[in-house]
Amino acid sequence: MLLVRPALAIVFLQFVGCSEDTNPFGDCSELVPGFEACGGEIMGTWIVDQACVGEIRPHHILFTVCPSVTLSAELGSAGRIVVDPTLFLPLFTRQDLFLHIEIPMRCLEGIGLNCAYVEEQLDAEPDVTATCTEEDDLCKCDSIQDMIESWVGEFTYRLEDGLVVAIDMDGEEYTIRYCVRGRHGVLLYEMYSSQASADAYVLVHLD
Repeated sequence: MLLVRPALAIVFLQFVGCSEDTNPFGDCSELVPGFEACGGEIMGTWIVDQACVGEIRPHHILFTVCPSVTLSAELGSAGRIVVDPTLFLPLFTRQDLFLHIEIPMRCLEGIGLNCAYVEEQLDAEPDVTATCTEEDDLCKCDSIQDMIESWVGEFTYRLEDGLVVAIDMDGEEYTIRYCVRGRHGVLLYEMYSSQASADAYVLVHLD
């Protein structure tokens, strides 16, 4: 039972070594939530710089029972995306999701649960390490999920009105919104974990 999964990720793209090295998109958090796809030249090797998370949309039963739960998240990411004339190749070496969760104890106790149970359930998720403590009438939890330790993907792709449609070996399609301005750009793509969805934003530059 992971309480949150990241779903939508925005990737900043920046060409390195050029005279125009100022990112026109600003900081990652400045794109939350109003990113608009504009298309542009996408071919090259894009290196991940940093990441952030926007709106989180949980759908685990606990959040239905306890709607006053609060969540915040950070996304750590490393790797690259290579785009050539025929292939879209994500080459991630690390992707970690850091969550902070606060659940009112009165809600947990009202359904016969406690803070230790929440920690146990978080820890039971693959590749998750969690710690929960009771403090100020809240169950406060911090967790880290190693979503990707090393992953190489290979997709063909096509471009459609500000979208990259990446196609895997089984023919499944993944829609990626993107915008390139001059020597910089942004990608918005979808990621999954367990029990919720979220907007995740990742900054990268072109090697």
